[in-house]
Amino acid sequence: MTKILENPEFKSEAEEAAWWDSHPDETLAVFEEAAKDGTLGRGTLARRSQTAATSFVSTRRISNSQKSSLSNAACAIRPT
Repeated sequence: MTKILENPEFKSEAEEAAWWDSHPDETLAVFEEAAKDGTLGRGTLARRSQTAATSFVSTRRISNSQKSSLSNAACAIRPT
């Protein structure tokens, strides 16, 4: 089971940066363990929780022409 890194409360961003810089081996070990047991994810928990209710991930194989059509459609609706 992957160890959860517990980090202290910080008074400033500089203090937090110094803490992370002084604990590289511990941090790397946790990431390597998570990668090995398949629990390493992408993004933050906050971002995941914000998008979890409104989106989903789906992987489909599509042709190049379909990709081009989808890309054009996405560009057309993208806010400027």
